[in-house]
Amino acid sequence: MRNSIKRVYNENINAPKINMSFLMLTYFIRPMKTLSWLNLFFDSISWLLFYVRFLKNSILVNSI
Repeated sequence: MRNSIKRVYNENINAPKINMSFLMLTYFIRPMKTLSWLNLFFDSISWLLFYVRFLKNSILVNSI
């Protein structure tokens, strides 16, 4: 009885790591299978533009 409880406890401890890696894998594999990779691509571009704008603003503020 005690061994089975311990085994379940260990599995529950190890589960989050496995789930996270699985989620990451599906996150990277799913865009390749579907057309959502275009969505991801444009999202990343918009994020980069926002980041560059933010950097420019901070540089301007620092130069003044």
